Amino acid sequence: MQKILQTIQENQSHYTQSQRAVANYISANYATIPFQTLANIAERIGVSETTVFLFCKELGFNGFSDFKRVVTTYVNNFLPLNNRLSSTAANLCVEDAPGEIARCDTENVEATLTNPANLEAIPRLLDLIDQAKHIYTIGGRSANFFAGFLAFKLRQQRLIVSNISFEHGEFIDEAMQIGPDDLLIVFSFPRYTKSIVMLTQKLREIGTHIALITSEKLSPCSEYAELVLSCRTVSYSYVASYSGVLTMINTILTCRALRHEKDIEEYLGTLDNNLREFDMFYN
Repeated sequence: MQKILQTIQENQSHYTQSQRAVANYISANYATIPFQTLANIAERIGVSETTVFLFCKELGFNGFSDFKRVVTTYVNNFLPLNNRLSSTAANLCVEDAPGEIARCDTENVEATLTNPANLEAIPRLLDLIDQAKHIYTIGGRSANFFAGFLAFKLRQQRLIVSNISFEHGEFIDEAMQIGPDDLLIVFSFPRYTKSIVMLTQKLREIGTHIALITSEKLSPCSEYAELVLSCRTVSYSYVASYSGVLTMINTILTCRALRHEKDIEEYLGTLDNNLREFDMFYN
């Protein structure tokens, strides 16, 4: 974002009057752009939508949507939570929020599952899962929910999976059990948890296989992962969108189940019988 603002500043003297109006608005209000439409911005500046669109092209983007996505990533990664909430409240009303969030989440899911790099990486992750002596999952702060969920669902596929949790302060003790023949699946999203990066680096040094599930702006953990799956987490709210992450988890689970259909189907039948025997669910 700083590079964009610097480019705008350096080219001020070359802009037309309408371009200068767009430039000044972006420089002063870039934190609000993720929460606005092209039409909103054009109206507030007092120029046409085409003028705003062409200015984004002038900055080197494919158009306004491309520019908005980059700015949104910056805002989600670096602005404090209270600033993000203020921007959300100023530019997104309660009545419009459900539709905007639904549209954003849908775009995130589609971008995640049509990413060619992800489509290539998923079968490789399944190979690592099948070859691992023991599988571990880990994620800092909110990412720990996804790590725990994936571990839970993989255990339903007759796999030995442990989720390393920060809740009891024992993650270092648990991580010391991980060896070179094991697989660590790391979840890391902005703002990146420092201890997760440090742990990933240390385990990579001893030869542990590491797969990373992260955002489009890659986590620092990517330097130590042999396999990276990126999920778009763009959000026009102060809360990051994790729809793409959940879809990625569902894809991994489904693809592996299809690989081992007979074995998993048999195990699920046994599991279901045991759940019934323990009267687990409300009847």
